[in-house]
Amino acid sequence: NGRLDLAIVTTPFETRDSLACEDLLTFQEIPAGGPDYTALSDRPMTLKEFRLHSIIGLGYGTASYEYYKKVFIEQHLDYEPAMEVATADLVIPLLQNNLGVGFVPEPLAAPYFANGSLVPLTLNIPLPSREIKMLWDASRSQSRATNTFCNYLRSVNQRNMPILDPENNPLNN
Repeated sequence: NGRLDLAIVTTPFETRDSLACEDLLTFQEIPAGGPDYTALSDRPMTLKEFRLHSIIGLGYGTASYEYYKKVFIEQHLDYEPAMEVATADLVIPLLQNNLGVGFVPEPLAAPYFANGSLVPLTLNIPLPSREIKMLWDASRSQSRATNTFCNYLRSVNQRNMPILDPENNPLNN
């Protein structure tokens, strides 16, 4: 019917006034590369230096693409990923195989930094933090399933737990 029950989105995005919006998580994206890019981690790079390497990123039309396009334009540079993928988790294996550099959400990248299969890189400019938000149509009542899922996300968020952690699922308690 074309109506929104629930959407989980990352900033930046545009919304209509009829949609309610609730913050779920604030996160940083970290520039990264595979082990062959370790030499680049010894000092901060400019975006101009960063883009000399093949950039792997989310595809055109995604919030992440628009976010990085704006970041690069602010530095008077074009954002031109050499490879585009559909989701952030797909960036990781391409980086691990040294196919380029990219930006990975810190919570997603942390275990790969710890085991050395990804190398964190540093830029000479700070990247603005991003947010994950929950949106729904405020003019409609939520279904029981939608309401239960929203409450689950709120509970996980308040407890500062990973969203998909089967051992700490508040719905099982």
